[in-house]
Amino acid sequence: MTMSWSVYLKEVETCARALISVGLQRFQCTNIMGFNSAEWFVADVATIFAGGIAAGVYTTNQTESCLYQAQHSEAAVIFVDNATQLSKYLPIMKNLPSLLAIVQWSGPLPTSELDKFGVKRGTSVLGPVGTFQGVYEWREFLRLGGLFSLLSDSRRGESAASYPGGAHITTEAWPLLHSHLHLGDNRSSQSCHDQP
Repeated sequence: MTMSWSVYLKEVETCARALISVGLQRFQCTNIMGFNSAEWFVADVATIFAGGIAAGVYTTNQTESCLYQAQHSEAAVIFVDNATQLSKYLPIMKNLPSLLAIVQWSGPLPTSELDKFGVKRGTSVLGPVGTFQGVYEWREFLRLGGLFSLLSDSRRGESAASYPGGAHITTEAWPLLHSHLHLGDNRSSQSCHDQP
């Protein structure tokens, strides 16, 4: 998939607004399980834009490891690549009290699996704040972000780290990252840790 920097920024901002709309709070975590794709990176940076902390999850993890990481990080939103990865979370959802939504970015949702575990499909009609909103397909989730006004600068970049032990973007590094995303500067691969 080819994506311009301006399209990437728009997707990130839309996804960040969707995260906020389902109730992601500052410094809450998202878990992202899937292979490298545009959606993986959009979910990661959108979490930072929304003031959250993103945690990558190995695609080889089994259900028990997914449960441990989701509980330990108190995941509010979980992004998964496909129905295979989603199936690792459906049986453990009742053990994730912080969970607000799951988003699957490729393939159709496995309706029979959702029914089997009594899990609702997400819609644009949101339930009470702080409650599980449902399982969304990627485009459905982004539509939530389209319903809300632009993300204010006060929520951007306030995350202190990617969980666990990954790259970390501080408030001071935000202007550098934002200018690279916005202008398409190829220096964006430079580590934020290298900045004074």
